[in-house]
Amino acid sequence: MSKLETNTIDTISGSTTLTLGGTNATTIAQDAATTVTGFKSTGIDDNASANALTIDSSSNLQFNSGFGSVATVYGVRAWVHFNGQGTPSIAASGNVSGITDDGVGLYTISFSNNMPDGNYVIGGTGGSGGSSDNTVLGIDNNGASNFRLLVDDVNGNSVDRTKTVVLVVR
Repeated sequence: MSKLETNTIDTISGSTTLTLGGTNATTIAQDAATTVTGFKSTGIDDNASANALTIDSSSNLQFNSGFGSVATVYGVRAWVHFNGQGTPSIAASGNVSGITDDGVGLYTISFSNNMPDGNYVIGGTGGSGGSSDNTVLGIDNNGASNFRLLVDDVNGNSVDRTKTVVLVVR
């Protein structure tokens, strides 16, 4: 198996889009006798009819994940799994620096690295292990550095759950 290592990949011929795989695969000359095209070992096939991965001129990551075309990826920018009863305790997280208890069912979740702005969405769920643990999550005062999470049961009552999971997508 061949191995390609590099510190930088640049586009060619003044193009502002880098494409890997597909019919537009970039060919990189290693020496006079050998060329490397596509990335077969990682599942990106240089003989494919559609592009596999693109970084466009606006630095958007785009890929084809079986949908027949390349589309922009909107990633999870932060996530947290925490116990909201008593003093909130984080079981696991990514890009979350802490949680402040603002009252029953109210928490301020702070990011380790700020978002560009408050234009993100949250998703998640919560429960305490019972059969009536349906939980509704809301967001308030979302900003670049934090947001306020509202946790209610299906009747609109604020509740603290032992297991609350939240993800932030932008």
